[in-house]
Amino acid sequence: MPKGTFNVLPGDLEAGAGLAEHLGAAKVTLIGSVSAGRAVMRSASATGKPVLLELGGKNALIAYPDSDPKKIADAIVARMNFGWCGQSCGSISRAFLYEDIHDEVISYLAESVERYKPGVPTDPETTIGTIVSRAQFDRVMGFIDSAKSEGARAVTGGYAVTDSPLAKGSFIAPTIFADVTPQMRIAREEIFGPVLAVRKWSDEAFHAERGQCT
Repeated sequence: MPKGTFNVLPGDLEAGAGLAEHLGAAKVTLIGSVSAGRAVMRSASATGKPVLLELGGKNALIAYPDSDPKKIADAIVARMNFGWCGQSCGSISRAFLYEDIHDEVISYLAESVERYKPGVPTDPETTIGTIVSRAQFDRVMGFIDSAKSEGARAVTGGYAVTDSPLAKGSFIAPTIFADVTPQMRIAREEIFGPVLAVRKWSDEAFHAERGQCT
């Protein structure tokens, strides 16, 4: 690859705004939140450059009645990327489970997720790390609190890890919520954290509609 073809500029808001406004950038693309997308559009409009946005990912897995409950649970856990604390645009953060297999899948999910061990990177037993920043930690905990207040059932997790030596960090236990309804925040908004929302279904019209309701 020729020198200068691919460049990385780490940074926060200022770096993103600078790139979006720069005359040397002919086009801007972003995978991120709705608010970040709006900010990029505002910055890019100064030079009239085209913008491509993918915002607020809320990927869903839909399990049919002929699905193998264990395989479905394994697929959800793997694609939820709990090892990265769910901090991935490709994470499956919603699961629609057919009513006949719902409870069995939930049981397998809880068993699998509870094996994850939060910890520091230098601990060889660590299987899930920390949230990227304190601000994001507070945001994820806000989603967890809203899910509880709105009536979702915490199957496992749903709390910050405060055991020493993690008490001063931004660690959140892998979390599964069941009994989720479409009106809840965790069903509609991208969390970007280790939180899975599960909903039971019994007819195809339901998930065809709900899969697009975010």
